[in-house]
Amino acid sequence: MRNWRLRLVSNFHQWKTAYLKLQDKVDMLILNECISVKGWNPEEAEKFVLKNTKIITGSVGDYEIPYVLLGRIKMAEEQGWWAGKTALKILNGTQPSAIPVAATKYSKLILNMKLAKRMGIVFPMELIETAEFIEQDQKILP
Repeated sequence: MRNWRLRLVSNFHQWKTAYLKLQDKVDMLILNECISVKGWNPEEAEKFVLKNTKIITGSVGDYEIPYVLLGRIKMAEEQGWWAGKTALKILNGTQPSAIPVAATKYSKLILNMKLAKRMGIVFPMELIETAEFIEQDQKILP
């Protein structure tokens, strides 16, 4: 097992350089917050990733899904469910200070089939049965 590494970048050129270097230094790459990278170009990034990815990539953010093989994404609906239940508790007399901080319990798995096909990866049926998919030329966000 290789050591883990963290790379923080400021711009798109640095991101591409770090992405290429990490392909030969780690077993898996987790992307986070690509949208904040200065000069980020979604179309160029997707082409770059399709051409250069050699290792398993993942994310916990839905914006990064077009650039990774798989993602375990929080479900925004859960926040709504929690807010609704919490509002009802408060309306029924529970003090807000008595309501504990909640942790995310639900998520959805998204598989990037375009990248999987390019990498020759066939997902196990257990993943396929529970996943959503991003296909060729499909985006999760507008």
